[in-house]
Amino acid sequence: MDELISIFLSKKLLTAKATNEEEKIEFIKLKSKVLKTKVTAANRPTFENFYCTLRDRGQIEDFSKDIDFISNKNNFVNIWICRTVELSEGVVPGTHIAKLSHSSSAGSSILDRSNIKDNRYLTTSSLAKEIVDGTYPDARLSKQVKFLLLEHKGIKLFDEILKGNYSVFSGLENNSDELKSWGKNTPRTYLNHLKQIFF
Repeated sequence: MDELISIFLSKKLLTAKATNEEEKIEFIKLKSKVLKTKVTAANRPTFENFYCTLRDRGQIEDFSKDIDFISNKNNFVNIWICRTVELSEGVVPGTHIAKLSHSSSAGSSILDRSNIKDNRYLTTSSLAKEIVDGTYPDARLSKQVKFLLLEHKGIKLFDEILKGNYSVFSGLENNSDELKSWGKNTPRTYLNHLKQIFF
């Protein structure tokens, strides 16, 4: 739970706003500290201190109910999915992985869901057999790629998320708002419909 609360607070703290010019300098210093603090379970007290300071100054709304909701989670699968959704930024399933052979590549990985075949372009539909792999900015996210690549009867989890079918998570959520949040917050950057790549 501590890591989830750190993640939650680290994101919410960045939404805070200085209420007047006098507070702006202190506010900027605090925001800088927030950005420099590693989001870990061990740093939960640090994030809570930042949050309390900003809340007491009236620079951020009260998230006590949300913090209590997260603190009271007790279902392992639910907690794991919450963590996965929060940490999956930069996780990219694809058939054309840019960083597979060149880790310093700045290119984008491609996962094209169009059915149009044109031999002039490298597309997923031009492959004889689709093999989806994934990239991630940090090795600790490898499980998130594996999660998105889960398959049932030939249908991959990330394809269902791409279609907006968040019912794939149904029964694992604590409430309907959480189910919507999982769907909405699953990083969409890796699920873009990239149609073609020119050589």
